[in-house]
Amino acid sequence: MWRIFLFYECFTGMKVVLTQSKKSKLEVRINQLEVDVFAIVEAGVYDIVRFNFKNCIIYNLNKSRKIAGGILFGLRNLLAGKFSVVKKMEGVDNKSDIAKLDVWKE
Repeated sequence: MWRIFLFYECFTGMKVVLTQSKKSKLEVRINQLEVDVFAIVEAGVYDIVRFNFKNCIIYNLNKSRKIAGGILFGLRNLLAGKFSVVKKMEGVDNKSDIAKLDVWKE
C-alpha cells in the first residue's frame, strides 16, 4: 500500500520559494508519516541540489515561464521511479506543465 502525503499547508508562495525552514518542517512531516511519494506544486525551484530530502530521490519540473510554477517530486529511496515531462508551458495560451512519475518497488 502506498503512503501518499495528504498534508495541506502552504510551503511555498508567489514571492517565497521553498525556504530552508519550510523544507525542514516538511522533511520532518514526511519522515513522521513514512511518505512514499510527495509533490510540491508551484515550487519555483531551480536548484534541486539545495532541496535534497533525507531518504528521498528528488525530481524537478522546472518552471518554464516568469510566473510561479514548477513541480518538485519526492520518492522514497526504497522505491524505483521513472520521471518524464509530458507537457511544458510554451506559448501564450498554454497554461499548464504536466509531468509523469511511474513508481514501482524493486
